[in-house]
Amino acid sequence: MRAALIAAALSLGLAAAASAERIDREFHESFEVARGARLELVHGDGGVEITPWERDVIDVHVVYRAELKSIGAATKPDFQVDFSQRGGTVRVVGRETGRRGFGWFTSRNREHRYTVRAPAWVVLELDGDDGDVELTGWRAAVDIELDDGDVEIADVRGDVRLELEDGDVVIAGLEGELAAELDDGDVRITDCRSPRLRIRAQDGNLAVDRCDGSMEITVDDGDVELTRISGSRFRIRGEDGDVGLELVSASELDLEIELDDGDVDLRLSPEISASFTVETDDGAVRVSPEERVTSRSRHRVSGRLGDGAGTIRIRTHDGDVTLR
Repeated sequence: MRAALIAAALSLGLAAAASAERIDREFHESFEVARGARLELVHGDGGVEITPWERDVIDVHVVYRAELKSIGAATKPDFQVDFSQRGGTVRVVGRETGRRGFGWFTSRNREHRYTVRAPAWVVLELDGDDGDVELTGWRAAVDIELDDGDVEIADVRGDVRLELEDGDVVIAGLEGELAAELDDGDVRITDCRSPRLRIRAQDGNLAVDRCDGSMEITVDDGDVELTRISGSRFRIRGEDGDVGLELVSASELDLEIELDDGDVDLRLSPEISASFTVETDDGAVRVSPEERVTSRSRHRVSGRLGDGAGTIRIRTHDGDVTLR
């Protein structure tokens, strides 16, 4: 009985201490920069939109608005942005503050966004927790790390590095190397020219269309679909998922696919030349036309396309292989 009375008293006290708060913050700073400049943006849970302009100025506008209800003796929440410039580096750090104390608060109608305008030649380094990133028309290197957010990139000429814990990636138009590591999210890439495209994904599907360049792809649990691809060197590995590859042109082809549990569908242009070897522990191997096969056994099929100048090696532990 006594415990119930104490709990009721505490509940009434907390309810009485409940209060509503509203945060309404806007920040705006501009920095003159020269070629070789770098923008380091730490944006937390905020979304980011970056667009190029002709001025030699990095212009950053930050909006943070939220309606909050606090219960107990929680410190009043707030939001701040730190701006600094040292040499050719501009650094912007957004910080949510005041989350300590006895109590808690909830938020609604939350708006948290960074709008950046800068010369397209500025090198970008973005570090976020839970916010989407949109980038268009860039002409320099881009480095993005997110815990939980989506990335959308269009018309970029420069090397790109992505590291995401949980989010999807869409890239439309890329000239430069791509290195991406994802734990949980889908990737869709179209119209790229990449001397080296490297993607490691733990759990998600990968779709690449109309791309030219060498590829290194590792997917633990997801399908890989590569269409209208040109290139010479390919390394594709997967644990649990199918691989489809449509190769329209290749010079001195060096292709290797290895799967634990998944099917392979390889579609080659008639002009492509290569010697091929397919090995599978438990699966069927189909080659069209069949006369390209020079040797067939229960677990191994080999053959020759054209003059056999390139090399194709496919290995699956449990899956079917189609080569046509």
